[in-house]
Amino acid sequence: MTDDTASPQDIARGLIDRVGKASLATLHPQKCRPYTSLVLIAPDDDGSPVMMLSDLADHAKNLAAEGASSLLLDGTSATESLSGPRVSMEGDVVLITDEAEITRLKAVFIARHDEARIYAQFSDFRIYKMQVNRLHLIAGFGQIHWLEADEVLGVKGGEGRPQD
Repeated sequence: MTDDTASPQDIARGLIDRVGKASLATLHPQKCRPYTSLVLIAPDDDGSPVMMLSDLADHAKNLAAEGASSLLLDGTSATESLSGPRVSMEGDVVLITDEAEITRLKAVFIARHDEARIYAQFSDFRIYKMQVNRLHLIAGFGQIHWLEADEVLGVKGGEGRPQD
């Protein structure tokens, strides 16, 4: 359930801050078909999703050809799967190439997902960040909102314990 007094922006940011995994939808470049996979995410300071992806994974290959993608963060529980909060984020996922930024974002990601410390050392795992354009929030039954990225990102997130 969501807090009835929270704004759509706060609900969306709260989900971004709490939910540690998402469905990533990319586009297969040759087949022009959508491909969806489960990924771990960690919010950067402004709330932009950070991912550590293997070059061997289909989603990373798809992103190398076309960065346009979406992430679905599911904040629902088993008992409220269609009435609970969730947010889709649309944007471009970009490979981070600046060494200082890679180091910083890798630390952000590992702070959220300690188990990633092991594969973060592998040469095929690289850091990506979504440049979010807009978000589609379903805050509960009948509570549907399109939000621009600047309405949510950079805004202090909601309270709550991270969930995976």
